Amino acid sequence: MQNLHATVVYGQDAMFARGGSDTLVVLASTYLQFSLAAARSMQA
Repeated sequence: MQNLHATVVYGQDAMFARGGSDTLVVLASTYLQFSLAAARSMQA
């Protein structure tokens, strides 16, 4: 899960540096979905 987090953060930084705000929003929402899924699997 740590690697996924690092990959998403790196992707956000790269897109932000390019000024891709729309892509940044997509990455952020994708990251939130992964986080929620991870939280659910840990609680189960």
